[in-house]
Amino acid sequence: YADCAVLAKILPSGARVADVGCGAGFPTLPIAILRPDVKILGIDSTAKRINYVNTVKDSLELGNVTAIAARAEDVGKSELREGFDIVTARAVAAMRVLCELCLPLVKVGGQMIAMKGKNAEFELSDAKKAISILGAKINATHMVRLFDDDEEIIHPLIILDKKTKTPTAYPRPFAQI
Repeated sequence: YADCAVLAKILPSGARVADVGCGAGFPTLPIAILRPDVKILGIDSTAKRINYVNTVKDSLELGNVTAIAARAEDVGKSELREGFDIVTARAVAAMRVLCELCLPLVKVGGQMIAMKGKNAEFELSDAKKAISILGAKINATHMVRLFDDDEEIIHPLIILDKKTKTPTAYPRPFAQI
């Protein structure tokens, strides 16, 4: 939850956000709770997870959340393409794959923010070609430091800036990605 709170803090005011692979609602639900000014769409391919997000959304009366059961690569080809200021993802896929799932949803001038783990630097290096092809540039990597008793936990946030439209050939079907 704490790493999602850090993400919520850096979102621009009034942003339209998509969370790819929202699962049980992280970071969708913490962002919605902490940032009522942000409109967030949770996307997950599993209906059971989306049902849970919708149940929590309804019980907490979070009017700024919508959640849909869909594959990100299908949403990236829909009317939602390039319609979001920010697209987030946490624990979804390797960066190279994640870029192809997320960047088609980011509008030009927007950002993709990937919440990554210990292999973030390797994944980012491996994804450089995909980032360029999909119309983005690396902005920054922020190391979010969380503390639990005597243990320090580091969660990298990789921020990409969308500079140009994503070519219409992307996203490809998942089997090709």
